[in-house]
Amino acid sequence: MTATEFNAKWKPFIEKGFEDQGLEIDNEDVTEYLDELFEDVTKLDPNLRFSQIKLKFGRARAYIDCRLLHVGTVEKYIDNLLNK
Repeated sequence: MTATEFNAKWKPFIEKGFEDQGLEIDNEDVTEYLDELFEDVTKLDPNLRFSQIKLKFGRARAYIDCRLLHVGTVEKYIDNLLNK
């Protein structure tokens, strides 16, 4: 899955005003990880929202609003996927 496909699938969960952003990391391992994570999380918390998931200064930054996720853990996992 590409970042464009991911953003199309998860568009209802992208915060208003960030529809042109969403996931900006076009890496298959990252999109698969996030897709599976969002599938699992939205079953328990349909209020998940995100605005940007991107690289900033060479590190993953995820702007996700969800009571079930620790954003720092998600960012570290994405960094590990990109550095394997």
